[in-house]
Amino acid sequence: MLKKAYTILRYTITVLLLTFPLSLLMSQTNKPVKAFRETIWLQSNKNIYLAGENIIFRAALFETDSYKPSVLSHDIRIELLDENGNILYQNNYELKNSQLLSVIKIPDNIETGYCYLRAYTNWMRNYPDKDFTWLPLKIANPVSFNAFHPTDKNARVNIYPLPPEHDRNVSSIFVSDNKGNGIKAEGFVLSSPTDTVLKFSTDNTGWDLTEWRMTGSDNLKAFVEGFNPDKTEVGIIKEKQDEPYIILEENHDNFEIEISGLKASGYYKILAHRTSNWFYFKRVHTISNNVSFSIPRDSIPGGIVQFSLLDNKNNIIASRLWSDYNENESLANIEIPGKKHLINTSIDLKYSIIPNPGSDDPDNINILESAYNQGYLVNDYLPGLPGWNANYEIPRKQRAFDAWLAVSHYDDNTIKAFFAGSQEPCIPELEIYPDGDFHHPETRGTVLEGKVTDTQSGKGATMFSLALTILNDNSLYAMKTDINGMFTTTFPSCYGSRDYIINYAEKRDGNYMINIYSQFEDVGYLPDKGPVSFTEEDLSYLKNQIVIYRLKKIYSDNEKQVRQQNDSLPVNAMFYGEPDVKISVEDYIRLSNLREVIFEVVPNLVTRSHDKHRTLNIVSDYLYHSSYPSLILFDGIPVIEYDDILNLPPERIKSVEVVNKFYIHGNVIFSGIVNIESKNKDFGGLDLPSTAILTSIRIHEKQPDEHSIFKPASVNHNIPDLDDNSLWISGIDKARGNIKLYTGSRTGLHRVLIYGYDATGKWLYGSGDYSVAEY
Repeated sequence: MLKKAYTILRYTITVLLLTFPLSLLMSQTNKPVKAFRETIWLQSNKNIYLAGENIIFRAALFETDSYKPSVLSHDIRIELLDENGNILYQNNYELKNSQLLSVIKIPDNIETGYCYLRAYTNWMRNYPDKDFTWLPLKIANPVSFNAFHPTDKNARVNIYPLPPEHDRNVSSIFVSDNKGNGIKAEGFVLSSPTDTVLKFSTDNTGWDLTEWRMTGSDNLKAFVEGFNPDKTEVGIIKEKQDEPYIILEENHDNFEIEISGLKASGYYKILAHRTSNWFYFKRVHTISNNVSFSIPRDSIPGGIVQFSLLDNKNNIIASRLWSDYNENESLANIEIPGKKHLINTSIDLKYSIIPNPGSDDPDNINILESAYNQGYLVNDYLPGLPGWNANYEIPRKQRAFDAWLAVSHYDDNTIKAFFAGSQEPCIPELEIYPDGDFHHPETRGTVLEGKVTDTQSGKGATMFSLALTILNDNSLYAMKTDINGMFTTTFPSCYGSRDYIINYAEKRDGNYMINIYSQFEDVGYLPDKGPVSFTEEDLSYLKNQIVIYRLKKIYSDNEKQVRQQNDSLPVNAMFYGEPDVKISVEDYIRLSNLREVIFEVVPNLVTRSHDKHRTLNIVSDYLYHSSYPSLILFDGIPVIEYDDILNLPPERIKSVEVVNKFYIHGNVIFSGIVNIESKNKDFGGLDLPSTAILTSIRIHEKQPDEHSIFKPASVNHNIPDLDDNSLWISGIDKARGNIKLYTGSRTGLHRVLIYGYDATGKWLYGSGDYSVAEY
């Protein structure tokens, strides 16, 4: 038996990424890299909005297999899409302590329907976009308030007969609309007009677990309360009768595994794993059609783990998920003194959290207070568990969770990745494709990626030196392509959008093209939830919300203050500091052109003729000086063709600066630097170099250190505080504490949720309600 845990991988990757440049660590070869996975816990303050409202959202970046804060990415992409996949908002954000709290305004003219928040890191783009975090939101436009789609009356009942276990025949039930969205349902299934074979009662997720023994090919008919029986479908989703299945029994010390229905004797492999870690492996041999063995309980972590059986050729024979999740163990509590409170008063909340055995104090716990509405995902769903993508697919309540767990599996490619080209399991690897389809982790800020291609052969151009100049900033970023022609650089000290010019830093023979990769992923996968529908409770909430929204606009318009925005950037000193030589052209007699100025008065700089074209060269006594290219800049912009520049009249030129020594920038070594500056910073009136690209990059938005909403009572009670939330605190790191809450001006029912993950990734949840009245 082999037993191995790969928690050390996280720390090894961290040290490497913080020590070496990304281009040296990740892209200098086309060999695979270890497939370390990330996931994003994405939350919004509610899930039903009016057009024009603000979405307050929070994101936390986790390691998929541990739900500890990920150190791999420093940036996160957040997008708002409509139900057709059109991008309504898109931005790049800086993470602080792997967290983000921000606001997106919903367009006023958006149609009633679904929209989606999509969140991903640059590293996550190496995996299918379905694995990004998608958060569905219902949007209602008050203009078309009476044009809401009616509730869909079509329903489907899917029955998943499970393998017999402990002499108990059970089935998972999933009730959905015709788009596959889980729905709350009460009903039963008949095999004949007088024979009820099972009853079900699903929550909002659509899942339930029921006892049922399937007998032959019964002609079943389903009835769901509130739905048309003639449009209610029923289906049995089952594995082939002769397929092997895994029966698992758990005791204090071991997992007892029994696999029956094997088609052939021989060698088999059992693997206990998550997405990129494996915890137990054993090769077994059987001469019958079943096999049994024990796995030590302490070798399997909590969260979600899959047991997978493969044959000797790595074909997947059977698989089954296991989890230690227990809703009753969610020992998080919120205490609200009294059930009724007046507007604009304070309440002293008390919270307590009992960490699970073996865990530290919690560090991913949130407290959210809000005026009551139906749209809280955390009421019904788990956003995820260690080993599973955070995507609000997992039911929170125990029966529904058990039903979901019994029929869910990892993708087959996840399992096969552990045995890629090997009989023994290893950490999965991510292939770096020859065409450069690879995205780097942003460990030190926003990454710019691209590729230089030989237009004749279509292959990447190896070891090309490039330079990037941010306009009006006097900063420069140098980089060199890898063996696939890819290049990358980061912007660790910049924020907001920047215009830049990128060009070759040295002349090469041949025809080459610079391609810059998009910072954002195209929309390939898109959830299809169908037409939006609202319950009567939703509609009642929305009607009240329209009044509140209009009042808020009146008060906010009266208080609006216009602030002047300064669009100019501070002008920094040149990136290379003080030059060795600086020649102010106007200090010398007027010569015919810049070439004559360089020849007469600029030391260590000469012009040469090569193939009827002029070149610029730095002359130096340094050893191996000529083995490395010189960086020639005009107004800070890299240039490789000089004829037009050298022919410019001197009155257009302000100065010539020379750095006559080696200069190491990123993974590029320059033998020296020349910067020619025009008087008007207009490239001397010339067009930009034909090989250069002028474009922009959206560097991350700077985030405040505080990741909480905490509103005090309004000083002026004549201006009501009508916001949905008066409190949203994250990062609670103590097991007990007091928090002061101000009620604001929203009358009616309010809810306080305490929820999140402890240090081991265990989910904790609790809630409390209170009402607010005027007197």
